[in-house]
Amino acid sequence: MKDNTELIATIRRFQSLQERRARTYKKLDEQHRRYLESAPNYNFLSYRQIVHDVTEEFKVISEEIIRIALELKDVYHHENLKGFILQVQEYEAEKLNIAVQLQLAKQNEVDFPTEEKYHTEVRELKRRSDDVINSINEQLEEIRFELEEL
Repeated sequence: MKDNTELIATIRRFQSLQERRARTYKKLDEQHRRYLESAPNYNFLSYRQIVHDVTEEFKVISEEIIRIALELKDVYHHENLKGFILQVQEYEAEKLNIAVQLQLAKQNEVDFPTEEKYHTEVRELKRRSDDVINSINEQLEEIRFELEEL
């Protein structure tokens, strides 16, 4: 088994990737806001390219995080950290799914402002997103606790 310095560096790589993922979400949210502001003449082709680019970025991040989780198990024999990281991955997948639904709901809200069902859907999806973000943060906190004990 490798020493704790290398293990800590591996966890720091994960944390850096999580920060990168957060920045990517922020970029996606900002671009979606701009897309909605262009209503009713949406530039769908431009936005579709942004979504493609962000999707590729998420894919690269996820693949690297999965490699880190496997490294934690196979190289460092640290099942707890691996479990926390894989749980973050599951929550992140759920968060992305909710984000896609939320974007569609927000567009419906813009396109049909008098339809209460779209306002209700946006509120519910925001609540679900907040719940998942809280779950992610709990896992990240567990990882920080584990890191402090190394």
